[in-house]
Amino acid sequence: MNVERSSLPGIGRSYRFTTAQGRCVGVIVHRNDGRYDLAINDPDNADRGCSIRLTRVEAATLAGLLSIVDLADINIVTTDAQA
Repeated sequence: MNVERSSLPGIGRSYRFTTAQGRCVGVIVHRNDGRYDLAINDPDNADRGCSIRLTRVEAATLAGLLSIVDLADINIVTTDAQA
């Protein structure tokens, strides 16, 4: 699975991947205050989707629930011009 990573100047970093169902799942990591935004779009309507803001502890808890412990199958693709 490919994960697209990009810088968001003044905000932090964005990580995105597309599910087998065509949904884009993204996480925005806020540099200054440790917040995380989790967003999922509607593949049939780019203007529809949902998002939730998580604290660092909430994000770590969600990661644990999803059992994200082995990142060996993830290919991170950097889209930053300066990276």
